[in-house]
Parts: sequence; structure tokens; C-alpha cells
Amino acid sequence: MDNVITQAQIVAVKDDNNWRYTIDADIPAFGTKTFRFLTWRKAQGDPPEVGDSVMGEFEAYRRSNYYIKQGALTEGDIDGTEEKWQLEWNFVGVLSSEGPNGNAVGQSTASPRTAPLRATSSAAGIPPAVFVDANMAVRVREGGINDRKAWSDAKEHGTVTGENGVSEVVDTLDETLDKAERIADWYNTRLEERLGGNICTLPNVVQAAQDAGATLVSVEPEEPSIEDLIGAPAVPVIRNRSALGKWVSGKGWSKEQVQEVLDRHGYKSSADYLKEEYKSAQGLAELLLEGIEE
Repeated sequence: MDNVITQAQIVAVKDDNNWRYTIDADIPAFGTKTFRFLTWRKAQGDPPEVGDSVMGEFEAYRRSNYYIKQGALTEGDIDGTEEKWQLEWNFVGVLSSEGPNGNAVGQSTASPRTAPLRATSSAAGIPPAVFVDANMAVRVREGGINDRKAWSDAKEHGTVTGENGVSEVVDTLDETLDKAERIADWYNTRLEERLGGNICTLPNVVQAAQDAGATLVSVEPEEPSIEDLIGAPAVPVIRNRSALGKWVSGKGWSKEQVQEVLDRHGYKSSADYLKEEYKSAQGLAELLLEGIEE
């Protein structure tokens, strides 16, 4: 049975402290009962939150023991004759999500549908349940994972840690979103390459070894750093005065140039700047860069 894409309302999310979350959800296209213990694997990323209304992807994996014991079904593989509420489902992905206040909180960048719809729900006001082929199911699931990973990467890249050990996101929301979009585009391009079987071109030496009878076990392409994807920051992460001093020396600035910037902003020394609340070595580095090079 193919995977199904349809609307769901998240009722509960429980962490089993192992490899999965279990989710309870109301899925109108499947019937009126709340579906409990839907499996969300932690490898998929963060699960949706309680109260979210999502367009999700679901995978039926067996007939429900409850209906087998009732006699409504017999034991055996799913054959398509069952009602949706008579099956057990995995929750394998989210295409889009709205929080309790109706605001969008996530959306996958999966490629547009290429397969025709093969089943719908006739319930009034309920978006149709969409059956998707295996290839599209991978795109839907992995696209959602890529979005969440890209957002996490972008936040990490825009975070600095001060001398007090407290981490702070220094990028604006727009800057973080811009970085996340660029990273997600790269992840999804790689996904399409994998699905198309064109993930890499073998070096000549590897091909020659294969021609001589060697067996290729695996190929692991080099993954670029976040800086490769979105460009190295003008100022690297600088956590303390020692790192600041090394960075200033590497820039080749003179003491006079540094002091001129400090004087312009009303500080007698770098120590005078750093003693103020919320001032950090990272902030001073950015102040000096702007004052000397720009």
C-alpha cells in the first residue's frame, strides 16, 4: 500500500527516550478516532508540536490487532481492502505545518508532484488523502528533514559564545532565513543527485581499479563546511580576549589604528569596552573591522 499524504491535528507527542517519538493525532480522512502511538523516528528530525495542524505523510505497516481480535479482519498482509482506521500507521514526514495560532512553522521543499492522485477522501471540508509513490515519498520525507537541518545549521553559524559562556544568536531573523534557504537548496540538490544515481563521478584511479577486478564498497563524497555553503563570515567566532588579540595581529593592524577606533567610540582601552554589560570580544572585533577596513 502506498504512503498517504493528508491533514492531521497533533494531540500528543511523547519521547520514549530511545529511537523514536510516539504521536497521537486526529486524522479526519482516516476516520473519527484519534490515532495513537504513531511512530516518528528521531532520525527524521524534530517532531511536530502539540496543537500543530500539519499536512503529513503516513505509512501503513500492518493490520490493527484490535480489529483482528474483533473478527473484522484476519491476520495477514495489508491488501487494500481494509478501512484506514483498521490499520497501524507510521508518521514519516511533514510537508507543511501551522501552529495553534494559524502561523506557518515549516514547509518542505520537496519537488512538485509527478504522479497522479490515486485516492481521495469524500469528507466535506477535509483535504483529500493523497497516495504517493515511493520515489515521491522519499522526496517529501527527506525534504522536510533537510529544511530542519538547514535551519539548525544556519542558527549555529550565526551564534557566538561570550566570555561568560552564554551563547547568543547574533544574526537577524532575515539573515538566518537567508542562510537556511541556501543550505537547504544545497541539501536538496544533493538529494536529487542521489535519487538520480549521479551523486559523484569516480576518479580515474578508482575506475582503473574496478576494471582490474576490484570491488567498490562505498563512495563518500566530501561534504563542504557551512562556510563553503554560505561564505566565510567577515569575523570568525571569537570567544575571549586572547583570541581577539591573535585575530587583530593576523589582520596586521597597528595599536594606533585600534586605539583610534576605541577613542572614536568613547573607550580608553579594549578592557574598558569589555567591562560593560553585554559587551564581548566578538562585538569588539566587529567594531574594529567596521572602523578600520570599511
